[in-house]
Amino acid sequence: MGFHGEYWSGYHFGYTTYVPYYDTYYDQRLGIKVFARDPNTALAGEKVVWVGEAMISTSGEDFRRTINYLLVGCFQYFGADTSRQRSLIVTEKDPRIIRIESLK
Repeated sequence: MGFHGEYWSGYHFGYTTYVPYYDTYYDQRLGIKVFARDPNTALAGEKVVWVGEAMISTSGEDFRRTINYLLVGCFQYFGADTSRQRSLIVTEKDPRIIRIESLK
């Protein structure tokens, strides 16, 4: 392959084109706040004692299919101070997901 005189020789595999494709992903979030309860009253207090947040990015828009994963993500560290964001991978074979889905 190389340049010979006034023409280029070499391997010619023809023209190629690139066809773009688009994927849509939905970011879904779940936030849980636990408030302190005053034992002298039936009402919850204003003091937040724990906050759990989970987010998932998925190609499905149905929140009912992702809520189990968000709940597992939140309750992984329920009541704990993680001091930073944590990333988890929860698959459909996770025993917690299987248990939740068996309750239907």
